[in-house]
Amino acid sequence: MRRVWPREEGGRTKKLIEHAEWRFGEQGEVASAVAKTEAVLRRRASAEGRQYVPKFDLAVMQPPTLMPENSDAWELFLACQRQLITAGFGSIVGIDESTLKWKMDLLEIPPEEQLDTLEKFQLIVEVFVKSCTRASSEDSGKGAIGTG
Repeated sequence: MRRVWPREEGGRTKKLIEHAEWRFGEQGEVASAVAKTEAVLRRRASAEGRQYVPKFDLAVMQPPTLMPENSDAWELFLACQRQLITAGFGSIVGIDESTLKWKMDLLEIPPEEQLDTLEKFQLIVEVFVKSCTRASSEDSGKGAIGTG
C-alpha cells in the first residue's frame, strides 16, 4: 500500500513543495532564461575585451532554499527525470519508479532513510506532473491547425 506524504503547512514538506513549484513553474523558466542570457552577454563582453556590467539581479531569481533533509530526494528526482511515463498525446503522467532502489543505492542514501526519500521523491513528481499538465493545458489551442 502506498503511503501518502503528510502535507505539513508550516513544515519541511511545504518548503520542498515551494522549491519544486518554483523550479517547474514560470519563475524557474524565467530565471533559467535570464541566466542563459547573462552568460551569453558575459562571454560577448569578454570576447570584445570589455568589462561586463550585469543587466539583471540574479540574486532575486533564486528558488526557495532546498533544505538539507530534502536534498537526497531532489538528487533522486534529477537522476530519474528522463524516465517519463506518458499517456495520449504525450502528456506526462509520472516517472518510472522501477530503478529507484538501485539509484538510491548509487546515491548512497542510507537504507533507513530510503522510505522517507521515496515519499519526498513522489511529492516532487506530483508537483512536476501538475506543472506539466498545467503547461500542456495552457499551450493547447496555440498554433493548432483548424479543421474548418
